[in-house]
Amino acid sequence: GRRSVGDNGECSTGSVVDIAVDGISETVDQMMGNAFSWNRNDYVRIQANGFGGLGSESITTDEALKERGIESLTFGGKRLLKETNGERIEGFVQRLLLAAAPKTSLPPSPYKSFSPLHDGR
Repeated sequence: GRRSVGDNGECSTGSVVDIAVDGISETVDQMMGNAFSWNRNDYVRIQANGFGGLGSESITTDEALKERGIESLTFGGKRLLKETNGERIEGFVQRLLLAAAPKTSLPPSPYKSFSPLHDGR
């Protein structure tokens, strides 16, 4: 792995950037989690391990989707989920499709119960 502190005790620029980006993403995740606290299923964050940081090895999308999801907890904790990232995305897509599906319980039409008068009018 990459050393974050050199022999002289200084951090590399890449390490400082990684720390800042990680802190920003955790802050955004916490804020979004708070915004959706009334229904946690409406917010799904996918962050693959080792994905994207400066100088880090990138993983493929397929590998990221097969990883188990991680949930951020209040006050900076994390919990490893039973679902993979792919399963979490699939579940989220299914909820979106269900929410967007036309509802079959339309109000009754006033014309459906219309019957012509007995005298032909």
